[in-house]
Amino acid sequence: MEAKINKVDNKVDDLNKKFDELQVESRQFQTDMLAKINELTNAQGSNGNPKPTGYQPYPNPQAPISQGVFSDGSGVGILLGGGDFFRPPNPNILLINTMGDTMVSGEKLCLLFRKLAGEAGLVNIDNHVIAGPALGSRFEVTFDSAPAAKQFLASLYLGKDSSGAPLFKEQLVEGVGESVQVFFNPDKNSAQIKKEVLAKKMSIFLQAWLPQGTKITVSKVNGRVFASGKKLVSILIKDEGNFSMVWDKPNCQRFSLDCDAIGIAFQSDVSQSSS
Repeated sequence: MEAKINKVDNKVDDLNKKFDELQVESRQFQTDMLAKINELTNAQGSNGNPKPTGYQPYPNPQAPISQGVFSDGSGVGILLGGGDFFRPPNPNILLINTMGDTMVSGEKLCLLFRKLAGEAGLVNIDNHVIAGPALGSRFEVTFDSAPAAKQFLASLYLGKDSSGAPLFKEQLVEGVGESVQVFFNPDKNSAQIKKEVLAKKMSIFLQAWLPQGTKITVSKVNGRVFASGKKLVSILIKDEGNFSMVWDKPNCQRFSLDCDAIGIAFQSDVSQSSS
């Protein structure tokens, strides 16, 4: 009987994997189509005039770039993409936020960007436009192509340290009395951000249920949490207010985890945090 149950669980897991793959393929198709549209319209603004260059402050210095901020618990604000919850991310755009939402000058941020863009080997730097308030903590930069955005982001990654943690190039903007750490991140829709935040939260939540010393890792992009390299759970976003968890039953049994009880407790914890 146990062998049959495991066989069924494995088939369910295979179906879940195929579903995840289809979701990724669908999002990639949407992204590719948007990239082609951007290539056709990139040379001109919406009014048919040439696109502006350099730093472009909004008319209202306090005008928000997006709908809000989602906190991942690290104290770093993550910019929520505006528009539809499941909108295709724009591959030409990188979102910029500062450590602790510290206010910085848009002009000083522009100087940092030009320096980093030059080090990344980008040409025609004036074609890449930074938009945001004159003084703020959240900005965005629109590149003249998706490959340029990818090249810039890749240039910030320096590898991993001895512990396996990622290393990044120094990204500091001159602030009032001290330098301020800034972060460049790919454009993401709100659904993806919610998945990443919940996956990170689940990885922390599971520490109380697993044996002490168990190495817990998380694939935030896919919303998956692993223990000692074994996948335990995947987070699936249904809509703005609902998500589900798909547990790997055989791997949960390896660690003597009651995944149903953990799932209920996690849902309750998320609900309390949101209220």
